[in-house]
Amino acid sequence: RAGRYGVEGYFDKELRGDLGWLSAERDSSGNFIGVAGGEFRAAEDGTDIVLTIDRVVQSFVEQVLKDGVEKFGAERGSIVVMDPQNGSVLGMATYPTCDPNTYYAVTDARVQSNPVVSDLFEPGSILKPLVMAAAIEEDIVEPNTTFTDSGPVQVAEYRIDTFDGKHLGLQTMTQVLEQSNNVGMVWVAQQMGAEMMYDYFRRFGLGERTGIELENETQTNIPEPQDWNITTVATTSFGQGVALTPLQALNGINAIANDGELLQPKIISQVRTREGIQDVNQTTPVRQVVSPETAEKVSAMMVSVIENGVAGLARVP
Repeated sequence: RAGRYGVEGYFDKELRGDLGWLSAERDSSGNFIGVAGGEFRAAEDGTDIVLTIDRVVQSFVEQVLKDGVEKFGAERGSIVVMDPQNGSVLGMATYPTCDPNTYYAVTDARVQSNPVVSDLFEPGSILKPLVMAAAIEEDIVEPNTTFTDSGPVQVAEYRIDTFDGKHLGLQTMTQVLEQSNNVGMVWVAQQMGAEMMYDYFRRFGLGERTGIELENETQTNIPEPQDWNITTVATTSFGQGVALTPLQALNGINAIANDGELLQPKIISQVRTREGIQDVNQTTPVRQVVSPETAEKVSAMMVSVIENGVAGLARVP
């Protein structure tokens, strides 16, 4: 590192071969000042970073992801696996990917980004449990509260239907989630209104950076409630018209599994220096979003979606 009055750089001692630092003085013309003296500092061990990644989980998701993208002809796919009790990322993968050792061979710059934290998507139906949790927390509905699904609902100039066009009459809120019923979610959202929905989205961490120790995490913006209209309220209830990063969406849902408490995601477990090991993987609470009682109710409803509803393929042995 050269300046007008000094220079620092790597210095390899010829005979011993150990890498260190040489500091010497130069004059204003850039020539070394031979009588000014110099300093050689021996190389020091750097800092090691230990990730929260579980190598078994990571290896598995990379293979499953590759197989899935190739099987369905997808342009790209990502998987992120987290422990909801402490916010640790156990696996995170995107395919296609690249080998950092041959970075110069990359032809598509997108493979060098991490879409889990930098890309936005419409979450769709995975947002429904969060909307339902907010409604339960505010005593607007309970899991056994009923509404009648008699057909598509008209909202302004839009006609909103269920994903399969089926309408089953009297339905509980649990059944609304079981069938991923858009009409039922519109009814719930209309009982809540824009301000309450916006408030809970922010409580769940939607629209804000999670603070994970990764570069280029995208900051998203959820429109202020005064900019919502009746259509926004309706479509947002089933996850359309709002953009999130995959990590934001998962972290919000994890609050349901963590007794209603939102945590900050972590991907660094330890920092190891010459002085010792610093454990940096302490759980970092952000806020209590809903009560443990509400979280327990919604968790049971989500189990019922798999046991009795449309998400049977998500069942884990």
